[in-house]
Amino acid sequence: NHHIMIKWLKNAFAYLDSHHVLVNDVPTLYQVGLDVFYVVIYTELKYDIAASCIEIINSDREESYHQNYNITVTDNDKILIKSAIELFETMGMGSLNTYQEDFETPFLESTQQYYTTRRAKLQQDTSYHDRVERILFEEKDRAREFSLHPSTSDKLRNVCNGVLTRARKVGGGDRHGASKSVEESFFDAVFNAFA
Repeated sequence: NHHIMIKWLKNAFAYLDSHHVLVNDVPTLYQVGLDVFYVVIYTELKYDIAASCIEIINSDREESYHQNYNITVTDNDKILIKSAIELFETMGMGSLNTYQEDFETPFLESTQQYYTTRRAKLQQDTSYHDRVERILFEEKDRAREFSLHPSTSDKLRNVCNGVLTRARKVGGGDRHGASKSVEESFFDAVFNAFA
């Protein structure tokens, strides 16, 4: 774990960080350690890490979609994803840009693709509204369980809501010229309930 390595190095070289760094205006050992880790390890593995996290999350979705609760996503998987999310955030070195580019964007694209491929089958379900409500609740819960950054939750809801309400419009609007269909209003209410 890079946190432990950097902590021990930081303790071992505390004198350098407190005196040499200040006098010579050079980066701290912690900053140099992060920079080296970013260049040598993170850039090589970031796509594989994100893909593995997304695969685990999609496995969790599949279990729920098929209502097959033979737990294949374990607590260890959740811990691994939490560690990976922390890594993405740490590699941003104070900003969420790395997290957003390397994990959040591919994750949201995967979510959109996942529900787009299942939308037609879901729409045939007579309890479509209940199913969508459950999906939105599960996605909110999933974001919390997998320790995704809080800013991802709203984006995730928007993606799910957008995909699952698309092509379910009743006519082209109501007779008063309103642009929202009855179903869109329902989904907006459900969407806001899980905010």
